[in-house]
Amino acid sequence: MRLIAILILTFLASDVLAQGKLLEKFTSPSANAKKYDVSVIDSTYGIIMYDNLNAVLGGDSVRNCNGYACNGWVEDFYTTGQLLHKGYYQQGQVKTYRNYYPNNQLERAFKAIDDYKSSLKVYYQDGKPKSDVVYDGQSPIMWTDYYPNGQVEFVEVFNRDGEYYMSKKSYFEDGKPETEMEMVSSKKKLYISKEFFPNGNIKEEGQVAYNPEMLDYQKIGSWKTYREDGKQKSEQLYVNGKLDSEKEF
Repeated sequence: MRLIAILILTFLASDVLAQGKLLEKFTSPSANAKKYDVSVIDSTYGIIMYDNLNAVLGGDSVRNCNGYACNGWVEDFYTTGQLLHKGYYQQGQVKTYRNYYPNNQLERAFKAIDDYKSSLKVYYQDGKPKSDVVYDGQSPIMWTDYYPNGQVEFVEVFNRDGEYYMSKKSYFEDGKPETEMEMVSSKKKLYISKEFFPNGNIKEEGQVAYNPEMLDYQKIGSWKTYREDGKQKSEQLYVNGKLDSEKEF
């Protein structure tokens, strides 16, 4: 009887060990890994093939692991063996993840900030920031892009629904302002808008109104234009986005 009991215990122990190894295989981040070459890196947008698995970015695809929707951590690699992607999945969609360049530099990181907000940070291959986006649900509410030299290219701030701008600013590559649009009346959706020459002087300035029916920003009222030396060039009158009259100086 003792021999039978020992055999049974040995069998049960080996079975538990085997199940543990099987569970470890299914839950290991690399258990469902895929391998890709460097062609997955788009020359303009970077590594975007996981966007269709991210509901916040509008993705509606589902990733499968062992025949079922992925749950838990999953890793992918380059054919060289370097880590390409590590993401946490729920029901086949990625909730937080990091992508990497072949040189191990972080390419992007997406994560939840709270129950509503999330953030996406994208980088150039040398580690300089490329984009920094904050989302409320599926709507971007703040978006900053950078030039390869590290200077800010533009900053856009939206209302909570992402329907219209609260402010919008763009910059030349040397850091000087290029355009500015700041809301001055949230009720009327009115903005003060300016455009600049590369030397920093104002090129034109006036008011803009957001038209929700046309989803467009239209010039209204009096606009002043200037020459590059700072002297006024003209005064223009806009009605519903169309030039009505102009006075030259």
